This record gives sequence, C-alpha cells and structure tokens, in this order.
Amino acid sequence: MYKKNLLYVFAVAAAVVALQACKPMRMIVYNAPKINTYKVFKADTVYPSETPYRFYEAGNTRALGKQIMVASHPLHPVSVTLDGYLEKSKTRSFLIIRNDTILYERYFKGYEADSKVTTFSVAKSFLSAMLGVAIDRGLVQGVKQPICDYFPELNRDKLGGVTIEHLLRHTSGIRFKGAGHQYYSNNIIKQYNKRLGLRWQPGTRFKYDNANSQTLGILLERTFKKPLSKILEDEIWKPCGMELPVTWSKDNKGSGQIKAFCCLNGATRDFAKFGRLFLNKGNWNGKQIIPKEWVEQSTSPDTSLGGLRTEKYHWWMLPDSDGAYYAGGLYGQYIIVYPEKNLLIIRFAERNLQPEDEIQNFFREVIEQL
Repeated sequence: MYKKNLLYVFAVAAAVVALQACKPMRMIVYNAPKINTYKVFKADTVYPSETPYRFYEAGNTRALGKQIMVASHPLHPVSVTLDGYLEKSKTRSFLIIRNDTILYERYFKGYEADSKVTTFSVAKSFLSAMLGVAIDRGLVQGVKQPICDYFPELNRDKLGGVTIEHLLRHTSGIRFKGAGHQYYSNNIIKQYNKRLGLRWQPGTRFKYDNANSQTLGILLERTFKKPLSKILEDEIWKPCGMELPVTWSKDNKGSGQIKAFCCLNGATRDFAKFGRLFLNKGNWNGKQIIPKEWVEQSTSPDTSLGGLRTEKYHWWMLPDSDGAYYAGGLYGQYIIVYPEKNLLIIRFAERNLQPEDEIQNFFREVIEQL
C-alpha cells in the first residue's frame, strides 16, 4: 500500500511539472484562456505608489443599480435594472466614475475591491501609452520608423516595409502562426523568431493580431533597456498613484518574456486610474505623464493605412456615442472613457454572453442615463 501511495504521489508531481513545463499540455488542459488562467504563468510584479490616489465615493455607490434601466439584457427580452443585468451577465466588477467620484461600484461571485482581475487585451492600450512616452523622450523617432531598426534579426527583404504605426494600427500584415503559441508559449522569443512572417503588403488592410502588440512590447524593452513591467512601474503605475501591485504574465522559461499583448492582472480601481489619465489628456494632477498630442492621436481614428474607423493606436471607439473610446479585452473587459460627461465606466467579466455590438449598446444605454 505504501509503495502504491508513493507511486501515486510521484505521478501527481510529475503531472504538475509537465503541466507547467509543456505548452501542448497546458493548451489541452486549460484550452481557451479563462479569467483565472493567469495563475498558471510566471509573472513580473509591478509595484504601486507610496502615496496612492483614491477616488471620492458617493454616499451610496449602489443606488444607481436600481435606477438605471437597460434593454440589452443577455437572457431576457425585457428591460431590467443595471443590477439585474450585471448579476446575469458574468460580470465580476463594475465601476461608474464621474468627476473623480465613484457613483456606482459592484463586485460579484466573491470578487472584491482588492481582487485581481485580468485584462486580456486591455493591456494593449498600456503598450500604446508607453510608446507615447518613448517618442516624447526621443527613445523612438516616431511612428513612421521601420521596426527592423530595432529588430536586426528580422528579414528586411520580407519585413523592411513594416513601421511602428503599422503595428499600432494592426495593418502590418505580419503573422504569427497559432495564437495559442503566444498565450501558452514557454519561450516566446524562440517561437517568435521561428514563426513571424508576412501575410500581405503593410498598410493595405486591418487584421487584429497579437503579434503586432508583442512586437511592440519587445521594441519598447529594447528602447527603454528594461523589462516592460519596470517601464510600466516607472512611467505609469507609480506616477498615477496606483494603490496595489499588478502582475504581468510571462512565458514560463527560456526568454522570460512578458506577454505584451495581454495579461496585466490587478485591481479594478487601479485600472480605472489609467482611464482617468486618458480622460485628462495624459495629465495626472498637474504632471504630464503621457503627451497630450499622443492621447489625441491615439483616440482620433481614421481609415488611412488600411485602418478601421473604430480603432486607432490600440484603442477602440464606441460607435454612436459622441466621442467615447475604450481599452477592450477578451470576454468583455472594458475601460471606457467618455470625455463629454467626464465619465469612466469599468467592467471586468468572466465571459461575454452577448455579441460585441449588443454589449456596446448596453454601455450606450448606461451613458445616456448618467
């Protein structure tokens, strides 16, 4: 019996090691990413400010939940309260902030104000902000600069026409075979060099691809000469008075490369402060953190270079909303900025139960009633 138990223990231990070390095994077991999948990855820690900024709070941050009515409910064809919508829509945290005051705040299924939520592709907007800083500092010449200036190992005959702006607009034409190879990769750099290629002529069409953002992340590390986590800490996280640490997932061995295209994990209120930074045109309590011009360029879409009317520089525009824009991620992660009403809406979720256009209509309904 003792030998059988010992063999069982060894078998379990071996399975755990294999799960952590083997990319195909993780892809099979975990399948599609989930809101807590970040826990299986190693991560860098980004440390908060010693003097955290705190939003004001309305007297009753739950009152709006019963006052706001929305028709775009995922499970019922009739109008429901905001509370009812959120409880049924796999939402895990939801904030409404206006004039630096939290008007509404709810958490669900055991989540609390200090619980970690994962951003998925919301992290891409942080990359864009850090690039704005790099250009302002003279570390990067500008968005028209070819990426091969920073990647001498790439084939210039194939990729020489790709610029930084192409990466930002998702119009680079580059491809990276297999999204799972990025998310579950043990060694992003090794896989990256092996799999990066070109689909079509840069600047001719839009194709959302994590390879654009991962390339941008590596470029930032090479220009600042430090990890993305440290750039974020020095340039945004601490200057903006973040209250809690955030982690940034990375591959599990080999290069130790941060997953630049996704996977910042932190508290909802701190992510709201990133929205506040853009709401104030990159200015944080009198200090210009991100150049104002960069904020305006990033959130003023055009269709040049094959781009979309609803996307620019790793930010998305909320259609038919009079100027609202957002950082967005898988399963309905949103940091919505609405300058017209000095308004922020933050939502992190386990899963989207609606198509994108329907959940955007939900946000427009909420905005109209504020």
